[in-house]
Amino acid sequence: MMKTEIKPFTAEMIPQAGELLSARHKRNRANLPLLPERFEDAAVAIKAVESLWQKKFKMDMPLFVMER
Repeated sequence: MMKTEIKPFTAEMIPQAGELLSARHKRNRANLPLLPERFEDAAVAIKAVESLWQKKFKMDMPLFVMER
């Protein structure tokens, strides 16, 4: 049985979120090649997440963590 825990998103999570975004974007571009390539670069994806965090997501948005 998986345990789900909801945590507020924090600045410390930005690098991991950027890495996840980069990996997902790379998979998405395999089927959607018109997506911009730059987000496959983890550093660019991390900066994008950080920018959103600074602008919009400082409202303690939830993070869903699933443990197996």
